Amino acid sequence: MTDQSVCTEAGELISTAVSKLTAVGIELPQLEARILLGSVMQIPPSQFIVSPEIKCSDEEKLKYIALVERRKQYEPVSHLTGFREFWSLNYQITSSVLDPRPDSETLVFEALKSFPERKLPLRVLDIGVGSGCLLLSFLSERPNAVGIGVDISLSALKIAYQNAVSFELSNRAVFQQSNWLDGVAGEYDVIFCNPPYVSSEEFKLLHDDVRKFEPREALLAGVDGLEAYKNILPHISKFLSKDGEAFFEVGINQAQRVSEISEANGLIVRGQFADISGIPRCLAIKKH
Repeated sequence: MTDQSVCTEAGELISTAVSKLTAVGIELPQLEARILLGSVMQIPPSQFIVSPEIKCSDEEKLKYIALVERRKQYEPVSHLTGFREFWSLNYQITSSVLDPRPDSETLVFEALKSFPERKLPLRVLDIGVGSGCLLLSFLSERPNAVGIGVDISLSALKIAYQNAVSFELSNRAVFQQSNWLDGVAGEYDVIFCNPPYVSSEEFKLLHDDVRKFEPREALLAGVDGLEAYKNILPHISKFLSKDGEAFFEVGINQAQRVSEISEANGLIVRGQFADISGIPRCLAIKKH
C-alpha cells in the first residue's frame, strides 16, 4: 500500500494561519502563527523566518490547524502552548493563573534597582503569587534571596511550584495557601503584589481572550477596582522590614487613588513608575 501522506511547507501553513487570525482581529497574527507552529514542531518560532521551507508532517499539520482554530475563538496563546515568556524565563501557564504581562516586569525591574546584590539574605513575599512570575524572576536575579508566595488558589500554587522546579529555584521558594495576608507571618525586605484591579464595568469591556479564558478571581476587584488594595494595604506595614519596600501593580488611572489609600494607612509612596507604554504601573511603598 502506498503512503499517501504529503508533507507541507511551514511557510504555507503559516501564511494560511495568518490570514485566518487577521480575519478575526488578532493583533500580531504573524508572530502568533509562528509561535503556535513552533510549539507543535518543538522548534524556535524564529526558524520559520529563515527556513519557511521546513516540512511539516500530516500529524503536525492537523495539530497546528486545531490550535489556530482555537486561537480564532480568542483562547490565549499561552493556554494553547502551555507557556509564556516573562523576564526571559519560560513560565508554565494554565487557565488557573493570570497570563504574565510585560507591564508587570516593571515591578521586578524597580525591585532589583532598589535592592542590589548584597551579602545579607533578602526575604521576599509575593501576595497573590499566581504563576510565580514576580517572585521567581526576582529570585533568579538575586541568589541571596529567599521567598514565599501565597495564593488562595491551590491550582495556582501548584503551577508556581512547578515553575520554581523548572528554574531550579525550589530550594529558595516556598508556596502557601492564604487569603491575602491571613496566613502570613514575619517581616520581608521585598513584597510584590499584583492584585485584581479590574472594576465590574471594565470587566465587561475586556477582550474575549481575557474575559472568557483568564481566572475572574485574578481580575475582578469590585465596583471600583480597588477592593483588593483596600483589603491589603491597611496591613502591609507589619510585614515590611525596617528598610523594606512593597511593589504594587496598579491599573490605568489608579496610581493616584492607590497612593491615597496607602498614605491614609500610614504608608509612604516612594515613587510611581511607568510601564513600557508610559502608563504608571508600579507603586513603591515604604512604612514610616
